[in-house]
Amino acid sequence: MADQAALAAFIQWANAIKVASKPVKHAADLSNGIVLFEICHDIDAKRFKLLQSTDMGDNWVLKVNNLKKLYRLIMVYYEEVLDQPLQRLGSVNLNAIAREANAPELVRLCKLVLLMAVQSTKNVKYVQPIESLSPDTQVSMMRMVESITERLNGADTTDSAHGAATTAAEPDGEHSLTSGHQEQRLLALEAELSRLFAEKQEADRQVQRLTEDNADYVTRYEELMVDNQDVHSKLKDAERALARVDQSGKADFLLKTEIDHLKQDLEKAEARSHAAESMVNEQTQAITDLNRRLEDSAAAASEAARLRDQLQEYRHAAEKLQKTEHVIEKYKKKLEDSADLRRQFKHLEEQNTQLVARNQALEDEYRKVSQFKPLMDTYKDQIATLESKHNLANLKNSDLEHELKQTRDRLSALEQERQENHEQITSLEDNLRELELTGLSMAEVPSSPVAATSLGNALAEGNVFELKAKVARLENDLRNARRSREGADPSQKVVLLENLLDDAQRSKAKFEADYLKAHQRILVLEAELKQPRGADGNGGRDDLTLDLRTRLNDSAEELSQLRARLAETEVQLEQVTKELTVARSDLNMVNQDQRQALDSLKLQSGADLAALKQEHELLQSWYNDLEAGAKDKEARISRLLTEKDQLQQESIQNKDLLLEKERANSELKEALINLRGKDQGEEVEFLKAQLVDLHQDKSKMQQEILQYEIRTKKLRTLIANQEEALKESKGRPQVSDYTEAIGSLKQALQSKARELDTLKHEFTTHVQTANREYRHLLSAWYNAGNQIFQLQQRAARTPHTPSSWMAHQRNGLSIKLQRQ
Repeated sequence: MADQAALAAFIQWANAIKVASKPVKHAADLSNGIVLFEICHDIDAKRFKLLQSTDMGDNWVLKVNNLKKLYRLIMVYYEEVLDQPLQRLGSVNLNAIAREANAPELVRLCKLVLLMAVQSTKNVKYVQPIESLSPDTQVSMMRMVESITERLNGADTTDSAHGAATTAAEPDGEHSLTSGHQEQRLLALEAELSRLFAEKQEADRQVQRLTEDNADYVTRYEELMVDNQDVHSKLKDAERALARVDQSGKADFLLKTEIDHLKQDLEKAEARSHAAESMVNEQTQAITDLNRRLEDSAAAASEAARLRDQLQEYRHAAEKLQKTEHVIEKYKKKLEDSADLRRQFKHLEEQNTQLVARNQALEDEYRKVSQFKPLMDTYKDQIATLESKHNLANLKNSDLEHELKQTRDRLSALEQERQENHEQITSLEDNLRELELTGLSMAEVPSSPVAATSLGNALAEGNVFELKAKVARLENDLRNARRSREGADPSQKVVLLENLLDDAQRSKAKFEADYLKAHQRILVLEAELKQPRGADGNGGRDDLTLDLRTRLNDSAEELSQLRARLAETEVQLEQVTKELTVARSDLNMVNQDQRQALDSLKLQSGADLAALKQEHELLQSWYNDLEAGAKDKEARISRLLTEKDQLQQESIQNKDLLLEKERANSELKEALINLRGKDQGEEVEFLKAQLVDLHQDKSKMQQEILQYEIRTKKLRTLIANQEEALKESKGRPQVSDYTEAIGSLKQALQSKARELDTLKHEFTTHVQTANREYRHLLSAWYNAGNQIFQLQQRAARTPHTPSSWMAHQRNGLSIKLQRQ
C-alpha cells in the first residue's frame, strides 16, 4: 500500500510539473521509461537525450533497453554531478518493471528521479508544484525524498551535523539578500534538512542497535556473575571438603588437581568478567556519545525546521512583494498609457474639429452643386453628342471640299487642254487651207497610201459610242441622285453625294484617258499631214484633200459632240457642286441647331449661375454670422477643454498620490519585515505614526474630492448655459441647407458632455478604488500588527515553535498518527 501511495504521489507530481508529452494516468505509463526520460531531459538536457522512438506497445524488451539506458545515465549523473555513488543502494530490477510494472522497483527508480529533480539547479520549478498538491501527497513525497537521502547519506552524519551547525550559526543579516540568493540558501537548507533527518534516523538506528548490544552484554555479564558466584560457592565447598578430607586423610592428590582446575576456571571467568566490564563501559560511553550527538542533531533539526519555516515565510512575503511590484508596474503602465491616450485624444479632438469644419464646408458646397448636377449632366451629355456630330460633319465637309477642289483643278486642267486642242485644230485647219491653196498634186497622194489608211483608221476608231454611253449613264446617275435627295434625310444625301462624287471622279478619269487618246490621234494626224508636204508629185492631191476634208468634218463633228458632252458634264458638275453646297448648308443647319441649343443652354446656365451667385452671397453672409457665433462657442468650448485638462491633471496628481500611497504601503511592508527584530512598543508607535499619516492622506483626498465635485457642478452649469445659448440660437432666421451645422455643434457639445461624464465616472471609480484599497490596507496592517504581536507573545512563551503551513501540516499528521 505504501508503494502504491508513493506511485500515486509521483504521478500527481509528474502531471503537476507539465513536462511529459502525455498525461500520466497509471503506474504502467511509467514502466516504459519515456516519461522518466522526459523528466530527466528537463532536468539536464545535455546528459539525457530524448528517445527517438516512443511507440513501443507491449514489447518488454524495448522497455528494458530504455530503462537500462536511463538507469546508466542516472548512475553517471549521481556520480559526476551529485557526487553520490549508487553502489550502496543496490541495483534496480528493471526486468520486473518492464514486464509487470513492479511497484517496489518502480518506486525505487522514481525516488532516484525525484531526488535528482530536488537537488538540481532547477529545483524551484520542481519543488513549487509539490506545495500545490494535497497534504497526503506532500507527506508521501517527503518520505520518498527522506528515504533515498537516508540511504545515500548514511556515512556522512558528522559532516551533515557540522553543516547544520554552521547554517544555524549564520548571522541574521543574511536574510536581507536578494531573492535569488534566498532561493539558493533555501535549497541548501532543504538539502541540509534532509541530511539531518537522515542522520537523525541513522543515529536512532545506531542507538537502538547499541542499546540492544548493551542489553546483551548486561545479560552476559549477569550470567558471568552468576557463574562466578557458583564457582566461588564450589570453591568454598571444595575447601570445606578438603578440610574434611585433610581431617579424614583421604584422596589428597585428586582434590589438589581438582582445585587447580577450578582456580584456572575462576581466573578465566574473572578475565572474561573484566573484559565484559570494559566492553560495557565502552558501550555506555558510546551510548552517551550517541545520545549527546542525538541531542545535538535534534537541536540542529529543530533549528533547521525553524529556519525552513522562516524561509517559507520569507518566500511567501517575497511572492507577495513581487505581486505588489507587478501591480505597481501595471498601475504605472496604465497611468503612462492613460497620459498618452489623453494626449492622443486631445490631438484627435483638434483634428476632429478641423475635419468637421472642412466636412461642413464641403457638404455646403456639395449641396449647392448637387441641385444643378442632373441638369449639368444632361447638358454635358447633349454637348458631347453635338460636339461629336459636329466633328463628324466637319470631317466630312473637309473631305468634300478637298475633293471639290481636286475636281475643280482637274476641270481647269481639262479646260486648258481643250483650249490647246482647239488651237491645235485651228492650226491644223489653217494648214489644211494652205495645202488646198498651194494645190498639191494628186500624184503625191498615192505615194503614202499607208499614211492615208492609217489616218482614216485613226479617225474611224473614235470612241464615240463609249462616250455616249458614259454620258447617258451619268445622266441616269444624276436623275437617281435627285430622286434620292428629294426623299432622303441629310445623312443619306451626304452618302449619295459622296457616291456621285466618286462616280464623277471615275468619269473624269475616263474622260482624261479619252482625251489622251484623242491627243494621240491628233499627233498622228499631224504626222500624216507632214508627210504629204515632203512627198514628190501632185497626183492624188484632190483625193487626199477630199479625204482630209471628210475626216476633218468628221473630227469637227466629233469635236462638237465632245464639246457638247463636255458642256453637259460641266452642267452636271455644276449641279453636283450645287447639291454639295445644299448638303453643306444642310449640314451647317444641323450644326446650327446644335449651336443654337448650346447657346441657349449657355444663356440658361449663365442665368442660373447669376442666381446661384446671388444666393451664394446671401448664404455667405449668413455663414459669416454663423461663423462668428461658432467662434464664440469654440471659445467657450476651449475654456471647457482647459478646465477638463485641469481636471485630468488633477486626476493624474491623484493617481500620483495613489502611487505614493502604494510606495508607502511597500515601505510599511518592509517596516513590518524589519519590525520582527524590534520591541513591541516601538512597533506600536511606528504603526500609530503610519496610521496617522494615512488618516491625513485620507482627509486630503476627501478635500480634493469635494473640490472636484464643485468643479463638476460648475462644468454642468456651463454646459446648461451652452445648451440654453444653442436653444436661443435656434430662433434666428436660418437657411434650410445649414441646419446640419447647428446639429453638428450640438453633437460636438454632447460628445464633450459625454466625455466629461466619463471622466467624472473614471475619477469617482479611481477615488472609490483608492478608498477601498486604503481600507483594505488599514485592515491588513491592523491584522498584520495583531499577528506580529501574537507571534512575539508565542515566541516569548515557547521558542523555536514552528508557525509555517508545512509545520502545521506536520503537527497535524503527527497527531493523527499518534491517535491511530
